[in-house]
Amino acid sequence: MATKARRPRRTAAAASRYEEGAVITTPIVLTRNRGKKRRRKARYTRGTKGLQRFTLGLADAAYHFANSFAKGWDTYVDRSKRSRRRKRDGMVRDLFRNASRGLSDGFDEMGKAPRDLGRRIPTRAFTRNFRLVFPFGT
Repeated sequence: MATKARRPRRTAAAASRYEEGAVITTPIVLTRNRGKKRRRKARYTRGTKGLQRFTLGLADAAYHFANSFAKGWDTYVDRSKRSRRRKRDGMVRDLFRNASRGLSDGFDEMGKAPRDLGRRIPTRAFTRNFRLVFPFGT
């Protein structure tokens, strides 16, 4: 039979021999990045900022409007499946409850659309133009 060669055991003298040479002479400096990366400021050609911002608001509003239908139907389908599993003819029995919940979720999402448009209208310029059109106020 072949015998397995044994490794020599490390002794305290051997360990100290390695530790003496393992001295770090240069300091190690660790830095932490604090916070998020800063977003670059959007730059616009003179006179086009309002139009570009309004267009982005319009796109966001269209997204929320279209997504509201998907979200409403998803809620309706999920709750109908849940009703169907829980009780006999549950989908039919809970039809109005599930439909109203789906409509509620859809309208919640659709309600975000006017805010997207309103946020993009610069109030200072809008107020100035409003004063020019209606000089005596309301």
